[in-house]
Amino acid sequence: FLAVEEMRRGATPREAAVTAVRRIAKHYPQFSGAVIAIDKNGNYGAGCNNRPNFFYYVANPLTGKATEEFINCDNPPAPKVFLN
Repeated sequence: FLAVEEMRRGATPREAAVTAVRRIAKHYPQFSGAVIAIDKNGNYGAGCNNRPNFFYYVANPLTGKATEEFINCDNPPAPKVFLN
């Protein structure tokens, strides 16, 4: 839910996913996992914690093929701070 709210406020899917993962890790420091977010335009991104890397697949409805995506969990982007 937090990732969706962050995107509603203007965050990219990657930024929203990283923010959600950081919130989980704040309360559960040993959390090892990832969040993948996608917006209404098909843009996607992921954030992860307590693992070196995270791989996931994204299907392309136009080609019918899936591509492997990769993120470095140790180097996430800084989340944007939105004041509403």
